[in-house]
Amino acid sequence: MTVTIFSNFINHYQSDLSDYFYEMLGDGFTFIATEPIDQSFKMYLSTDFSDKKYLLNSYESDINYEKALLLGLTSDIVILGSAPDIFIKERLKLNKITFRYSERWFKKKGYEILSPRFWLFAYKNFIKYRNNKYYMLCASAYTPSDTNKFFAFRDKCYKWGYFPKVKKINVDSILSSKKDQKFRILWVARWIDWKHPEMAVQLIAQLKSKGYDIILEMAGDGNMREEILKLIDRNNLVENINVLGNIQNDDILKKMRDSNAFILTSDRGEGWGAVVNEAMSNACTVVASHEIGSVPYLIQHEFNGLIFESRDLTSFVNQVERLINDRALCNTLAKNAYKSINEIWSPQIAASNFIDLAKSLMIGEDKIIVNGPCSKAEVLIEKDFLKKVQ
Repeated sequence: MTVTIFSNFINHYQSDLSDYFYEMLGDGFTFIATEPIDQSFKMYLSTDFSDKKYLLNSYESDINYEKALLLGLTSDIVILGSAPDIFIKERLKLNKITFRYSERWFKKKGYEILSPRFWLFAYKNFIKYRNNKYYMLCASAYTPSDTNKFFAFRDKCYKWGYFPKVKKINVDSILSSKKDQKFRILWVARWIDWKHPEMAVQLIAQLKSKGYDIILEMAGDGNMREEILKLIDRNNLVENINVLGNIQNDDILKKMRDSNAFILTSDRGEGWGAVVNEAMSNACTVVASHEIGSVPYLIQHEFNGLIFESRDLTSFVNQVERLINDRALCNTLAKNAYKSINEIWSPQIAASNFIDLAKSLMIGEDKIIVNGPCSKAEVLIEKDFLKKVQ
């Protein structure tokens, strides 16, 4: 079997998955990067992945570009992410098995459904091929809801996502080391509006007013930096909030292991949120907004994490307060989180599940994968999901 992935560039959320594909398929697997690694990723990475034997950079030469076009046409299976449609144009006409992977289409509001231009785009790229061997790997639990509005990929959506490295760790030892420390919370993201860094500060202000002695560390940077620093100062939280700036991914993972809770405050603009995977796989209990794309797939409320209503400060404070007051609950959620990622949502399992699904589709069947990556993705509406966790 030959499998080719097209994406804009390879990063630490895809490299381990690709390593496992290469381990399983050898030279039958190729990852094609269509542009150089984005500068915003480089500051977090210790490698450019140029040593990967399966990596083909189509942008480097005409020869590489032609190889990429050929692989797009001749591979048994093609997965297209953030890459030009030209690489699958001919194979769609030939009705060859093709997957797209995508976060949700409407990260703001779905006003595009009223746009004739968007309908034309959807017809040319999706609706036209709705009866073909054309499938969607959903890098958001809300992707099927968006595609369904355009009669695209109906009953052809599978759970997917991003798959950071999962290391074997001693969870009991990590949790034991945090037993007597002041409750530590970590927030990591770009400091931009839809990531809502202000909610992290407001959380600490509310908790401090209730008498809790806690520490928040905030990593990242962005155009809201000055606004957030002023908010910290105005609320007299300099002693409670450590501003870390941009730090490398390995340092972020260590911070996760050292922290009791990881908070993610983004709204629906967060397509997936791979930091959720990372925190869970490093025994750090996650408290996350319900609109984040990965949350309905990765987090089972009160089993391996906690979910709050997006942009609702009261809901947010209530969930974090539960962890502060019940360290046993916090530790149980952390243990279950690690187990969920290690046993269901690891890059190795994702690669294995995908190959099983692809093999079944090649012989005209549709293998039923019960849970995790490549299990069937149902249409999910935010308000319906929220009702389930309230």
